[in-house]
Amino acid sequence: MTPRRIRGSTIVVVGATSGVGRATALSLAAVGANLVVVARTADHVKAVACECGQLGAAILGIAADITDPNDVDRIVCTTVERFGHIDTWINAPGRASVPSRTYDNAPADSVNGLYKIELIRRHGPWRNADHLELETLAYVEWWNHRRLHGELGDVPPAEHEPLVLKARPSHSRYA
Repeated sequence: MTPRRIRGSTIVVVGATSGVGRATALSLAAVGANLVVVARTADHVKAVACECGQLGAAILGIAADITDPNDVDRIVCTTVERFGHIDTWINAPGRASVPSRTYDNAPADSVNGLYKIELIRRHGPWRNADHLELETLAYVEWWNHRRLHGELGDVPPAEHEPLVLKARPSHSRYA
């Protein structure tokens, strides 16, 4: 696997104002990431964003509550508007205040946000539901077979999955 380049990567850190999230944000800032600092309290976001900026990172601070789907959409939209894309999303909330339903769906919410940015808002307007459905099928094919995913070593999921399955030991006594 090729090591990931952090300098210049766009990284969203949720829960970036305390504990592990803060330490992660400061570490990423020190190596030159394009950093998005997210937490619920605006004053805390501003303080950590300032610290990270002093370390030389390009910074975007967003006060948001990730239990609110509209806030998740706002994080994605604002980040993509500022930096053009998102390479990595780190959830490091300081307290277990996130309802399990929302926390369990955070990765899906992130993918849905990218879908809205990369397809819905960029390529509309849509003639009808059938038109949107066909374009969504094309988008899913692109996402799985041609879009490079940094977290997978800059390969599409369809290329990465066989490598993972091949490397995973079989637990079946019949395999």
